[in-house]
Amino acid sequence: MNYLDFDLSKFFTSQLNYQNVLDLCEKQLSNKRAQRFFESIRHLDLPQEPMFDCKDGVACSVFDMPKDYDALKACVFELRPWRKGPFQLGELMIDSEWQCQIKWDRLVSSIDVVDKTILDIGCGNGYYLYRCLEKKARFALGLDPHLLYYYQFCLIQAFMPKLSLALLPLGWEDTRELRSIFDYVFCLGVLYHEKDPHALLNRLYQLIRDQGEVILETLILADDGENVLVPKDRYACMKNVFHIPTLSVLKQWVKMAGFSSFEVVDIALTTVNEQRSTQWSSDHSLINFLDPNDLSKTIEGYPAPVRAMVKIS
Repeated sequence: MNYLDFDLSKFFTSQLNYQNVLDLCEKQLSNKRAQRFFESIRHLDLPQEPMFDCKDGVACSVFDMPKDYDALKACVFELRPWRKGPFQLGELMIDSEWQCQIKWDRLVSSIDVVDKTILDIGCGNGYYLYRCLEKKARFALGLDPHLLYYYQFCLIQAFMPKLSLALLPLGWEDTRELRSIFDYVFCLGVLYHEKDPHALLNRLYQLIRDQGEVILETLILADDGENVLVPKDRYACMKNVFHIPTLSVLKQWVKMAGFSSFEVVDIALTTVNEQRSTQWSSDHSLINFLDPNDLSKTIEGYPAPVRAMVKIS
């Protein structure tokens, strides 16, 4: 796979298992859209000596603008919607739907990633991988099965210097042969999309090394009971939301998976400042998913999104 800058075999239990993962990735990318995308990258005017930086939460590639700036802009626009970010390529600002720097600011004060190995499950286009590198992580590996996000990552990478990060177009179920060597595992905004949240929590427990920690963020019910919301059809217009527990129930789930430590890092109501529509995303965002007459409820009548971030080990 010539789109991987690194040999990732050290993260897997055997060379054979690593090769099987590479084969699976190749299969995922054996389609016409992938071929067109990688061909379009080859025709872009790529910078010779880009520099990586983060400014005000924006993951930036700093370089002299290419001659064919319009081709770059068209390629970025073709990969809409940009859910995670923001990014900046030269002078081109990609204002994503989610202002992920807000979530990062909640997260970063509770961890120390210097010289640490990070795994981000459900990483989208890899925004948090870049923020980990900004904080001097040793290596950051992302997993996400959505090919659009993978293409976005590859485009960003084409304009970055070589950084110690990688993304595989796979879900957490596809990589059961990962070794338990990660200092931190991020699992942000994934758990409520799983029909079996216990299977994911069990897997997270297996991925961290001794003294490692998981940063888990998920939707919760903001009350003190032992309830779990199971949306009948959609939640905030999302079809794939299966379980929203109270914090108390989430703690029980975490302990059932084998974790012994449960520390609340942050609880926050999702606002239209953090999630909103932009020219780089789509026409609908959080404001369209809430009851216009009562913003404390979703359009379906459920409690509006509240997210808990917890550190577990």
